[in-house]
Amino acid sequence: MKNSEIRKLSAVTTAQVVPLGTRWREDKEWPQRLRKRAKASDELFISKDGVVVVSDLRVGFLAERIEIVCISHASGYARWIIVAVYGDEIEHRYAVRATEWEKHPDLPSLDLSRHETETDLVYQMCDILSRKRAFQENIYNIDRQISLDLVSNVHRAKELGEFDENRFIALLTTDPLVLPVLEATLFAAVWSEAALENAPQFILNFILPSTQAATVREYVAEHFHAVDFLRSPAAPFSHPMTLRLEKTQEPIYAPAASGRLVLLNPVGDAISRLVNEIERRAHEQLLSGEAEDRPFAAFPITITTHALPAAYAYNVPVSADTHSLREEDADCLRLAAAKLLRYVPDAAQKLSDAIDDLASHPRAYRTNLPERWITLARQFIHSFLLTSESARNTFDRISGEAERLHKEAELRRAQMIDCGVAFLLNPERYKDAISPRPEDLEELSETVVFPYTCKGEKLLAYNPDRFPGLLRRAGVGPELVPDVTQALKDRAIFTSENVKINVGSASTGSSADRIKRRFR
Repeated sequence: MKNSEIRKLSAVTTAQVVPLGTRWREDKEWPQRLRKRAKASDELFISKDGVVVVSDLRVGFLAERIEIVCISHASGYARWIIVAVYGDEIEHRYAVRATEWEKHPDLPSLDLSRHETETDLVYQMCDILSRKRAFQENIYNIDRQISLDLVSNVHRAKELGEFDENRFIALLTTDPLVLPVLEATLFAAVWSEAALENAPQFILNFILPSTQAATVREYVAEHFHAVDFLRSPAAPFSHPMTLRLEKTQEPIYAPAASGRLVLLNPVGDAISRLVNEIERRAHEQLLSGEAEDRPFAAFPITITTHALPAAYAYNVPVSADTHSLREEDADCLRLAAAKLLRYVPDAAQKLSDAIDDLASHPRAYRTNLPERWITLARQFIHSFLLTSESARNTFDRISGEAERLHKEAELRRAQMIDCGVAFLLNPERYKDAISPRPEDLEELSETVVFPYTCKGEKLLAYNPDRFPGLLRRAGVGPELVPDVTQALKDRAIFTSENVKINVGSASTGSSADRIKRRFR
């Protein structure tokens, strides 16, 4: 199989069939090997004139399986069956996901007069005409390629010159993104290392400011682009690998993204899928003592507009004053990452040992795990990247100040969430916003809260469109509304979400009468 086809399949996440290309056939006669196999079959006939009859139907094509390909990577594998379909003048090649083979998925761009019937016949021919070796599995392991890419990229960075500690410390002082980007790169690099027995199962979340978010996002991506030594040399060099995650999608990475530096761009409420998956693995670990080491194929790095729960994420606020990297600063950051990533096996071993030591400590239950991982990463950067005592002392001061600001921000966030919950639990504070149950949709659009009885229990129903404005009375900004909702769930106050309630004679199917939150 061609390397280009392997790369193409490695980039696929959910597709059932992948077209691998077409080409003109030089010989218009059917391949001799297929004629011989057809003679040995009772189900297929090829006349001397080239007429093909299968299952009493005359068709204008032949098909065979070529091989079974297994794309293997650290977090799993994907099996594909490679198929060739020969027409009068053109040969088509497809990869069909092995788990879908029995369902006979459609083959795109294949001109079939009796589409459904002839599609089934293609699969039937593949079972009849294929040689034995076409049913043997050929394994292509892409993890080794990632290690080779890392070594190659680090070696190439030497052309930029020597790493300058003083310049790096100056860059740390003026650019607060440098440190978290280096930490993210280190976690992404050690993710697939076998020596890392305890993987960092949390999300490193970069929070964009409410203003100029699109511009700042570009600057964040620019920083990651400078340190992306896990990229393939064949990848485009204009931007880092970014995956858009939709609300309805599971957090699935393509095999090509396994073990690489990947930025996730969640759309809508998609980020909750990531958090829920990590939370589920954490519960498995708590209940059984066993869980998969790595919940995702690559270390999860997100760029969002709001903070995530501190138990499952380390939040990095990005200032609106963040600026573009100058060329000399990008080179300095790249050299720092190159020097750091020379020690990936050491980093994996030391981080894993440190977490093991922490787990056996009697005060381990007091430790916030994401914060502990970040602390360990900074200790590694201190020891392996910097050599002079003055540079290490300055680094400790800068990283210590960053940690202090992070803890203060998390404390303020927790206090604001508590304020929002306390406000909602005291309806007296917003009794002027509570009105009788609306009689029509127009009245509902102006309603904030109204009493609602369900199964004899008196509740309050909140209009989702007006809910953020209500919380603003308690000083809670719109970015913390999902966190307040989650806090209500965690405390078993929240009872249900997106409840359809009849309003007068209006249909319960109307989107305007969907009530989002109810609690006692």
